[in-house]
Amino acid sequence: DRTLRADAVRRMVLDGPTPPGARLRIRGAAVVGRFDLAGVQLDVDLGFEACVFDGDVDLSGSAVHAVTITRATLPRLLATGLTADTVTLDGSRIGTVNLSRARVRGPVSLEGCDLGRPADAGDPDDGAAVVADGMAVDGGLSLRGARVHAHLDLADVAANLGVSLDTVVADDGYIVVDLTRSSVGRSLTLDAFRLSGVLQLPGARVAENVDLSNATVSTETWATAVDAGGLIVGGGLHAWGTALQGRLDLRGARIDGGLLVERGSFAAQGAAMDLSRATLGRLELTETPVKGKLDATRVVVQGDLRIHDSRLDPPPTDDTFADDDRADAGLSATGAEIDGSVTLYAVEAHGAVTFAGAAVRGGLDLTDVRLAHPFGVALDLARAVVQQETVLTSVTAAGEVRVADARLGEGFAMHDCMLIDATHNVDGTRLVVEGNLLVTDLSADSGVRLTFARVGNEIDLRTSAGASPATVELNGVQATSIDLSQCHAQRVDLRAAQTYTLVPNVRVPTVLRGTAYQQLITDDDSAGALVRWLDRDPEDLVPQTLEHLAAYLANAGREADARRVRLTIRRRQRRSEGLGGRLGGFAVDAAAGYGYAPSRAFLWLCVFWAMAALWFGNDPPTPVDPANHDWNVSLYSLDLLLPASPFGVEGDYDVGGAGEWVWVVVQTMGYLLTIPALAAINRAFNR
Repeated sequence: DRTLRADAVRRMVLDGPTPPGARLRIRGAAVVGRFDLAGVQLDVDLGFEACVFDGDVDLSGSAVHAVTITRATLPRLLATGLTADTVTLDGSRIGTVNLSRARVRGPVSLEGCDLGRPADAGDPDDGAAVVADGMAVDGGLSLRGARVHAHLDLADVAANLGVSLDTVVADDGYIVVDLTRSSVGRSLTLDAFRLSGVLQLPGARVAENVDLSNATVSTETWATAVDAGGLIVGGGLHAWGTALQGRLDLRGARIDGGLLVERGSFAAQGAAMDLSRATLGRLELTETPVKGKLDATRVVVQGDLRIHDSRLDPPPTDDTFADDDRADAGLSATGAEIDGSVTLYAVEAHGAVTFAGAAVRGGLDLTDVRLAHPFGVALDLARAVVQQETVLTSVTAAGEVRVADARLGEGFAMHDCMLIDATHNVDGTRLVVEGNLLVTDLSADSGVRLTFARVGNEIDLRTSAGASPATVELNGVQATSIDLSQCHAQRVDLRAAQTYTLVPNVRVPTVLRGTAYQQLITDDDSAGALVRWLDRDPEDLVPQTLEHLAAYLANAGREADARRVRLTIRRRQRRSEGLGGRLGGFAVDAAAGYGYAPSRAFLWLCVFWAMAALWFGNDPPTPVDPANHDWNVSLYSLDLLLPASPFGVEGDYDVGGAGEWVWVVVQTMGYLLTIPALAAINRAFNR
């Protein structure tokens, strides 16, 4: 018979000799009654192996060298305020372990235990399998491989050499694992940890790493699965293969080594991952589906932010809600501070991806990304500051790409992107780019708005001919160069734009009201071709636009083309005049092209000179002094035609009859045509 009475064992411990290093070892016994050693101080190691207790073991307030109860069964171990060198309970089945405020100089081990289900099948005390709040352990705390049926209260635990919950299974109902304000000297490991309930880590401090690899935590999708608000980790939080149903709450956490997630899965209504106001050494998400929003509002990332081969989907909903609420999906990094770069590669997001107001000291790179937020904002970089280059490559977005009021340092590039389902596919109002703004092979179904943008170097906008935007709005933009030669839009608005070099697509209707440029480059730069291009202005061409073109041509030394443009201006202005003005305008235009075609006036002078010579050659005028004259019809006609003629021949003759009318016409046309004709002659001599 291996039955022992608990009080007999107690007397054995208290009354027997206790030489230094004394040990009590009982193996395979049934201990009857309550084993009460509360408040005693023992110089002995207590050891029970494979024993069955039908009453509690009470060590509350005691001081012992070591407590070893392995592969045993007991209702409760009560050790509040215990002081010991080590506590080992491996493989035991215990209803409740109470180590509240205990002080252990070595390790505490509950590896392989079955906790929270006492021998009498009653409920554990206070619904807890382990109560260890305020316990201080100079060694480590390990529950590796334990099976837990009730709550674990590890709040305010201090474990200098780490805490291990590896392979713990706690999925029997709703269980709380509470490590609130705990202090872990090394790492907190939860490898292959399985929990149905909530893991609480708010205010905890971990010197090295938190390892959630292959862990599974599940609760209601509207609830929090891992509550780690304010968590402080000196190393990283590793979540390789981690699966959470319920929210991961890291609000205000500080994780110096960063949050590293690979091949995990997260699902919750609202924010599946809440990183708002957290400080992370880096943030990496690889091959991980997230159902619900990834909320990184005002996060601080001291390294890079990388999301690769992952999906950001709408949150799970029950059948009552049929709508796909994309407002609770996607990535929100509003106001984030990222010291490194941002990379999204092969990401699919059903909801907005926003970095509005974010500050990125590196670059921002989105490659092979699919965004879906139809008729909303699919990618929001409004007010963001990116110090290096921002590049979007092979991005498909159903919804708007917003870069309004952003400051993008080394450049902004979009390559081979397809944008649909938005009022404006790109909204870059007041965008500031210190380098180049380059868009190639853009497919868009509505418009690109870059109004009042400022670009330090070149704007080069190339759209797909097969799927070009309806409008490209560049009014008020400032750039060194604007190249639209391969921009296939239905309309381009360049009102009040300022640039040194403008390279337009002359086949596209373009609004140029108030546009300033110093150099104009087109395939056909003849005055006629340029005027025909300007004629395509969908808002009616204004004289100022043509005047600027004429001034540009004149400054470029193309005076003839400049005069042709100015002539076009006068002809257009004539359309708004009355009948008399139009008739007079026709005459002046025909005579000298409003003064812009002086060579035409010279030709008319020649015509009228020949006409006068022909008329007066057939019907000479009457000489004033018949006895003293030398008739020369050519000289007379020229003297008649030229105002202030030096020849003085015209006064020697009197004209009468029909010749008088010819005389009046020739002199009048001479006055009208001489000045522009002299200008043409002077210009010819100057050349």
